[in-house]
Amino acid sequence: MSTIYKNIKNWFEFYPPGCATLEEWAEFNTRFKSKAPARYYLNEIKDFIECSIFKTIENGIWWCKYRTTHRYHVINTRLKPGYYETDDLILHSVFVLLQNFVEIQCAHKYGWFYPKRVKVLTRKQCGIDYLKCMTRGDKNKHLEEPYQAFLKCYHYWTTERAQKTKAIDDAYEACSGKDLEAIHKIFDMEGELTNTDNEYICLIAKYRQYLWT
Repeated sequence: MSTIYKNIKNWFEFYPPGCATLEEWAEFNTRFKSKAPARYYLNEIKDFIECSIFKTIENGIWWCKYRTTHRYHVINTRLKPGYYETDDLILHSVFVLLQNFVEIQCAHKYGWFYPKRVKVLTRKQCGIDYLKCMTRGDKNKHLEEPYQAFLKCYHYWTTERAQKTKAIDDAYEACSGKDLEAIHKIFDMEGELTNTDNEYICLIAKYRQYLWT
């Protein structure tokens, strides 16, 4: 049935070329209009309906989605409700976007290549495997450095940083408030954490043009 439909469609569209330059398409349209004017004008009507009417309806649907269910312009920092300084918002926004890139975009793309694996693997593992797979082979050599950087930053944010912040929290709980040495040690730990955060943020920014699938 699909073959019959395809043949009818090709006949109706006057057997268009698979690919052509602008000049070749112009020549094809001229020949189409001359040899099969009825089909040519029917195609013009069809294209008008698809491009004008259906496209307008589709744009209206996406206008609503972009403001309700698909709010891509809004970053969910995953922070608890409350007041946050700008530096914290920047930190969480950058790393959450990276986390979404790995666990949503890369995981989804991984499902195109390995649909059976996504049924048993977590989104996190699917995203990580996708980044690793895309660095293999000579054709993807240019992706090796940025994707390795993303994996490193992702691991830091989802694993290493939580351990560092827990160590700081534990140090605060153990500190009596009068032990100046312990307090200075905590300040040093916080300063080290901030510096590490900044290093990874800069690394993400360095390769941000590769954050797409």
